[in-house]
Amino acid sequence: MPRVTVVEVSQQHGLAKVRHPDGRLELVTLARLDRLLNPPPEPPRPAPPPSPPEVLTVGQAARMLGVTAKTVGRWVDSGRLAGAKTVGGHRRVLTASVIVLIGQTRRGRRPRTA
Repeated sequence: MPRVTVVEVSQQHGLAKVRHPDGRLELVTLARLDRLLNPPPEPPRPAPPPSPPEVLTVGQAARMLGVTAKTVGRWVDSGRLAGAKTVGGHRRVLTASVIVLIGQTRRGRRPRTA
């Protein structure tokens, strides 16, 4: 909103004279003057949707694929799914590889078990 310039204020009458950016003068109430000088803040923007994690646990990947955790583990070992073991020995599966495999099964290809 363009800013106005206050030309004159009459507290006694509760009015103010303001000049708009286009040069016109306007007589406004002090309440309107307050709104002109302090516009309401813009509403907050909604947060973007959360992005999927880069890696999934074997259980999460199994639920997404509709198979058992053991099958996911075999697919990681065979290279069908991209993943690795953590230092603690737990498997993690790349989310992208799970999404690719889901896309293949939706196009009519059945995932082979290892």
